[in-house]
Order: sequence, then structure tokens, then C-alpha cells
Amino acid sequence: MPRSALLALAHGAGSSGAGTCGPILEGLAARRTIVGIDHPGSGDTPAPRPPLQLVALRPAPDLCATV
Repeated sequence: MPRSALLALAHGAGSSGAGTCGPILEGLAARRTIVGIDHPGSGDTPAPRPPLQLVALRPAPDLCATV
């Protein structure tokens, strides 16, 4: 089956893309092209300096820049 549209994934605060979507990624990737980001300090990303503020967890700017 050919892949359809892009699917962008963002996780919640205190998690990671793999932690949030890991169990379903394989099934999603069979049908879609998947793009996911981890917020700074989440998953395998380095902790930001200065410490991350809650307002910085808005997924749209980083996710749109990635796509």
C-alpha cells in the first residue's frame, strides 16, 4: 500500500515521542510518513540552558519548522 499524507506527532510535557507514540509507530509508519520531535530536554535531546519554561513547550513552531 502506498504511503499517504505526512503525519506530524508531538508529545506532552515530561514525555518523549517514543514514550508517547512508541507502541503505535510501526502501524502508523506502514501507512504514513511520520515526523516527530522531542522538545528540548525530552527523549534523547540535551537539557536547554536556561531551563525550559512551560510556554516553550508549544509544539507548533518546532514541528512546523521540522516539516
